[in-house]
Amino acid sequence: MKILLVNGSPRKKNTFNILKTIQEDFNLKQYETEIITLSDYVIKSCVGCYKCVLDGKEKCPLKDDVDNIWRKFLEADGIVLSAPVYALGVPGTFKNFIDRVAYNAHRPLMYNKPTIIVSTTAGMGTEKVIEQLKWFEISGLKIIGAKGFMIYPIGEATPKIADSNAKSLKMLIKKLEHEMAKEKEKKPTLLQIIQFYGLKLNCNFGKDVYKADYEYFQHKQYHKEIKINPVKELFGKILYKIGTAALRSSVNLEKRT
Repeated sequence: MKILLVNGSPRKKNTFNILKTIQEDFNLKQYETEIITLSDYVIKSCVGCYKCVLDGKEKCPLKDDVDNIWRKFLEADGIVLSAPVYALGVPGTFKNFIDRVAYNAHRPLMYNKPTIIVSTTAGMGTEKVIEQLKWFEISGLKIIGAKGFMIYPIGEATPKIADSNAKSLKMLIKKLEHEMAKEKEKKPTLLQIIQFYGLKLNCNFGKDVYKADYEYFQHKQYHKEIKINPVKELFGKILYKIGTAALRSSVNLEKRT
């Protein structure tokens, strides 16, 4: 199994060192691992043209390393996302990468891929970074654990804090290992099914605008071929039909007025 560890810091120090610790643990267990540092790649700034959402990612006018990085996400069996706190948020390079792959919120190619999040700080803000990185759940990652770590910029952490950090990291590693070892694929939740039919409804009515979404959804019963709880699927379909009827009624009403 392969684990991708993503360093969202422009440096290879505190956050990177935590990733190295995680990597070494999994290497000892014969996992294939790779650490990538986003600042080592060319990631051009998103210009907000929306072409990736409306017409497909291949229509993006920016040509750089984003597709190659995203391919690593798709090929991994488990993922570790990491970032330090910069002004109570993720560093700019990581935020820009999120902007560039945001079309996956419409057409997620991953499904419940086990993921953990780590963040470092010299003071506060790790909870905000973690919330930002939880965006990746929309693209199909399954966040199974997250932890902020206090890293002192000068001097060493107290033995108590250092011990607490080590124990928290071990727990995160165990969670990821346990989730990756599961053979049975988890069925989508009711919320995931409702989100799927909501997106499908949106693109069916706006197929002339959301062309890439319509092409993606028109023949799908879910994002991937997987057995779905029939009761949950029925509930999703009912909501889809109600939504379709409501939108048609709204369109007809607008035509009459």
